[in-house]
Amino acid sequence: MTTPAKEPKPKQLIVDPKRALMYVRWQDDHESLIPLHVVREACPCAFCEQARRRLAQGEPDETFSRASIEPTAVSEAGNYALHIYWADGHSGGYYTWSLLRSLCPCEACQASRS
Repeated sequence: MTTPAKEPKPKQLIVDPKRALMYVRWQDDHESLIPLHVVREACPCAFCEQARRRLAQGEPDETFSRASIEPTAVSEAGNYALHIYWADGHSGGYYTWSLLRSLCPCEACQASRS
C-alpha cells in the first residue's frame, strides 16, 4: 500500500480530447502521456469492473465503446484523485494519482512494473 508521503502527485495535468490523450507532469518531473481509452478502461468503479469481467469471459459489452472515451468534464477530487465525466454519461470512478501513474505507458514505467 502506498503511504501518503510516497503518493505520486501531478504538477501539471492536461486532458486533450482532440488528441485523445492525458498529459501529466509529476512532482518528480516524470512525464506521462496516457491515451484516454486507457484511462476510461481503467475506471475503478464497480460497474466498470463488472464490464471488464464480462469482456474477459468473451461476453459482448459496450461499456468501453469509442463514444465512451471523450471526457466532458474533469475535476480534482480532494487532494488524491481525478473525477472524470465521460461523454457516455459515466462518472462513477475516481482515478487516484497512483492509478493514473500506473497507467503511464513509457518504457521506464513498464519496466518498473515488470
